[in-house]
Amino acid sequence: MKRQIRQRSLRKRSRDTLPYRLILPAAIAMLLIHFLPTVIGVVMSFTDFSSSALRDWSKAEFVGLDNYADILFGNPIQTEKFLQSALASLVYAVCSIVGIYLVGLLAALLLNGKEKWLKPLRGIFLISWVVPSVVSVFIWTSIFSYDYGPLNYLLVKFGITEEKVYWLIGDLAWLPPIVANIWKAWPFAFISLLAGLQSIPDSLYESAQVDGAGVFSSFRNITMPSLYPVSRVIIMLLIVWTALDFNTTYVMYNYSPPTSANVLPVYIYNVSFRSWKFGSGAAMSTLLMLVMAVVCLIYLRVCVDNEKQ
Repeated sequence: MKRQIRQRSLRKRSRDTLPYRLILPAAIAMLLIHFLPTVIGVVMSFTDFSSSALRDWSKAEFVGLDNYADILFGNPIQTEKFLQSALASLVYAVCSIVGIYLVGLLAALLLNGKEKWLKPLRGIFLISWVVPSVVSVFIWTSIFSYDYGPLNYLLVKFGITEEKVYWLIGDLAWLPPIVANIWKAWPFAFISLLAGLQSIPDSLYESAQVDGAGVFSSFRNITMPSLYPVSRVIIMLLIVWTALDFNTTYVMYNYSPPTSANVLPVYIYNVSFRSWKFGSGAAMSTLLMLVMAVVCLIYLRVCVDNEKQ
């Protein structure tokens, strides 16, 4: 009898702990892939880790907050470059997020319907999302090329500009990476917003029409409020993706982008792997991580407050 009770207790305990045992491998993988490198990077930011310490980490001396001080207000040249890069990242992120969301919303509104012929179009609209990012960036680099780019050819051909435009250098160099990023990521916003649109009951629009509401009034009072939950998720993900985007700028400009396009991930890479200042690069990465955490928390707080209202 006692043996049966003990076996029943063991089986119950096994059932109760099964979810945790199933999650454990994934949790360990996340710990090794994400958490551990983050901790190493934060620790490295408090040292003068350089190329001489690659083989023997004990050669890296503890310098406290010196790396952070040099970045923010200690070294004028480094501080200026860091702030310029931060501004470039801000412009890149804001313009990309606004462009991705608006293009995705417009496409979702146009293709929101139950007609069968819309299904193939939705699949076509996802092509830029499945194209590898390196390939899409190369395509846009060719389009914006000064010598053989089709964009300059068309601008001159139709008399919009008298001469070819230097898109990839100078004051306009910030624009091509943004366009490439919008073209790559807008299908994500499109498919997410389309799902949100199709979940809105038709009865809401019918009631609005009975009350005399027009198209724009229905869009403002029904469509956008109904899309708020999915829009919140889209914007949150886009904030993280665009602020940490390395591939677009690096593939387009390699390791020497113009100042207006020198976003923080590329600048941090150059400081770490071209100047061999791993301690400074780790400090910049830590600052970027903290800023992103604060921005995301503020954004979530604003979203929660809006829901309560």
